[in-house]
Amino acid sequence: QYGKDDSIYPTDPKKRALVDRFLYYDMGLHETFRAWAHPVMKENALPDPEKKEKLHEAIDKLEQHFKRNSTKFVVGDSVSVADHTLACAITTYRELGVDLTRHPEVEAWLQRCADTMPGYEEICLEGARQMAAKFKPMLSRTK
Repeated sequence: QYGKDDSIYPTDPKKRALVDRFLYYDMGLHETFRAWAHPVMKENALPDPEKKEKLHEAIDKLEQHFKRNSTKFVVGDSVSVADHTLACAITTYRELGVDLTRHPEVEAWLQRCADTMPGYEEICLEGARQMAAKFKPMLSRTK
């Protein structure tokens, strides 16, 4: 209804399968994020550096994807629904203190998303900053 073409969610079965794959990746990435952040945010536990490292390992899968494929966005050279979903998640992680300099390809992709995606600042960035205002101090604590 809203797309001018099928780039946001391709009709080509192979491209659509890639988008779906990255939507599933996003669910797994979020589970890894939750393992690190939720005990801190919900139970006031100290952050576990090993769980944060697992999050970096999960983000590195996206890093490796960009190194192998040399695309501007997750599934090609136009924004798909997978970019929207992952951009909001990774923006949130960055705002909560996850250092993306370890993932330069992901950082560059995220900047392309910020520059290209309508509503990025209002939807992804603003929500991430609100979450960070409340939880970043907790996630930055050390033993």
